[in-house]
Amino acid sequence: MPTLGLAVGTGAGAAGAGALSSAVWAYEGAAKATAAKAARLAINKRIFDISRAACGGDGRGLVLAEKYYGICVVYVNFLINYRSCNREAPPAVQAILNVALPIFGVILAGYLAGRWRILGGDSTAALNAFVSYFALPLLFFGTLARTPVAAVLDPSLMLGFGIVVLATFLLGMASTRLVSQVSGKGGGLAAMSLQGIAASWGNVGYMGVPLCLAAFGEAGLPPAMLTVIVTAIVAMVIGVMLIELEVAAGRGPLKTFLRAAFNVAKNPLPLSIALGIVVSAAGLPMPTPVEKWLDLLGAAAAPCALFAIGLFLSDKSVKSGLAEASLATLVKMVIQPLLAMAVLPLFVDLQSVPGKVALLMAALPTAANAFVLAKQFDIQVEQNSASILLSTAFSVVSVSALLVMLRVS
Repeated sequence: MPTLGLAVGTGAGAAGAGALSSAVWAYEGAAKATAAKAARLAINKRIFDISRAACGGDGRGLVLAEKYYGICVVYVNFLINYRSCNREAPPAVQAILNVALPIFGVILAGYLAGRWRILGGDSTAALNAFVSYFALPLLFFGTLARTPVAAVLDPSLMLGFGIVVLATFLLGMASTRLVSQVSGKGGGLAAMSLQGIAASWGNVGYMGVPLCLAAFGEAGLPPAMLTVIVTAIVAMVIGVMLIELEVAAGRGPLKTFLRAAFNVAKNPLPLSIALGIVVSAAGLPMPTPVEKWLDLLGAAAAPCALFAIGLFLSDKSVKSGLAEASLATLVKMVIQPLLAMAVLPLFVDLQSVPGKVALLMAALPTAANAFVLAKQFDIQVEQNSASILLSTAFSVVSVSALLVMLRVS
């Protein structure tokens, strides 16, 4: 019996010790959770303090070290929460986290680099030149040269997307006439054409190609390049030709058309696409060193193009021409995607990769080229600048929503 009593006593002691141990573990767990919560609150408070400090002072923001510190704290805070969030998130949230967030994150990095004067105007010009003349053309050429022509050329896709772009171009032109009737200020053919360009020319090169790569992989590149060709033909041939008809009156329609066509032909993006298709059709072999060189430079296209968008937008603001910019943004960001949903199914399956790429390209914001052309002719400059800014801000929501709708994860 004493043994039994000892055993019972020992069992009770063990049970008590177990309960005590569980209580200790629970207390420690709660303490750790409280400490983690306190740490996160401290991080968030620091972020708030940095943001508040950025709004005051001499108007030039924080010193460079604090800016970097703010970015690092936000990034660390994101990493703390990302794994559990991504693991438990539904596909809709994953599409935003895994595709949209990295894309717009790189644009934001370029924007902050410009706003904080880390990179200036000369950097914008240099980066744009690198992307336009080296990175994107070599990415296009290298991909198409190694892709069978039959897998690239899709007349149905080009026709369907061309109808959508041309229709919104004409609608954009008509919107200028509407504003001129309300305001009493005349809108000439050049101003109407530039408004049409702002309403139809999506950022298919700088934003569209990286976005399709992130969303669909290598399979998204060939149809994305076709949309680049179609957009260039509508905007740079038809649009520029209409501008030249007013600006260079008396030159004649044929000469004006040839001049506009020459501008497209010497553009590195359509030119690299055409050369890539020719090399693929001819079956010319690609030496390994050349392949590696193309891949190396082509890999820089997506991040540099996205960073360049943010850098370009960093010194733009909505000063005037808000009526024209709002209408162009409405046509580009709302009407063009809806029109694409209605027209594209007549030419291509929207459940296929080419169909999804075309729909995504139709939902992109106005390209920076709309500002470049306006600046070149010194017409509609502030309106097109505002259109780019408004449509890009709107695209953060609209493109993310479209990625969710297309079930891209």
